[in-house]
Amino acid sequence: TEDEGREKHLSSASHNISSHVNKTNPPEPNDGHNALSDHPTTPDVNGETDADHSCSPGAQPECNSNLDCRPGKSYLSKVSPTIAETQPQYSYVRFLRTPNLLSLLFAAFFGCFAYYCQFFILPPLAIEIGMSKLMAANIIAITSVVELILRLVVGFIADKLGKNKLWIVIVSTSIALTIGVGATVWLNESVLLGYALLFGVVGGTFIPLIIPFAMDIVPPEFLGSVAGLFPFLTGASVAIGTPILSEVYEMTSSYRQGFLICVCGYAVCLLFLVVHFIGISCNGAQKARNT
Repeated sequence: TEDEGREKHLSSASHNISSHVNKTNPPEPNDGHNALSDHPTTPDVNGETDADHSCSPGAQPECNSNLDCRPGKSYLSKVSPTIAETQPQYSYVRFLRTPNLLSLLFAAFFGCFAYYCQFFILPPLAIEIGMSKLMAANIIAITSVVELILRLVVGFIADKLGKNKLWIVIVSTSIALTIGVGATVWLNESVLLGYALLFGVVGGTFIPLIIPFAMDIVPPEFLGSVAGLFPFLTGASVAIGTPILSEVYEMTSSYRQGFLICVCGYAVCLLFLVVHFIGISCNGAQKARNT
């Protein structure tokens, strides 16, 4: 009929208009994506979407210190440097340049030389002055037993003195030097026995305190290097000292000169200890003035 034809004509015209509108103004996507960005607009745990962090020219979010707000950049948090990047790089040269460390190392070297090399000198020296081989061996046993007991006492005293524990080594090294010179001048069997007893008391006091002294002055990143210094200094002093003493014996046919060389090692050790003490005192005074 005429009415039905009119309705078909209106329906066709309405369909054509709708198609034209959709072509000129496409609908915005509703699949979770922004029309201007390929990033999803689903909210994150903070209730924000990636669109909030985009750098569209129309809407620029407020910038803070943790965001990169340069034009054309995504407003994402700046990456903080890792711990490994912020820590200073390790350098053994920088470790050796630690203030007052070298004076302590030289003192430790000559202290180990004077102490450990005497274990090779005292038994043959005792036989040379007329003591039996059994008694010569007992000299080392006497020294070792006294030293075993003394080191526990030294550790306790060092904890009580704190930063003043350096005086333990200065006093004991001075006594070891004094009795060593006396034993060299008045060397006989009785004097050597008395020296062995006192040698165990004051001779090795410095040895267990090397590492605590060094740890007090080096930065924390060098503590491992400090811990490795004790076996190095001990081995180096013996490796260098024993050939020298053997050569001296070959030249003089006596162990007296070798014993005197060991005693002189205490004198050099004491000299570097005094230098170390002066350096620490000056650094402490300078820090006090700066504060």
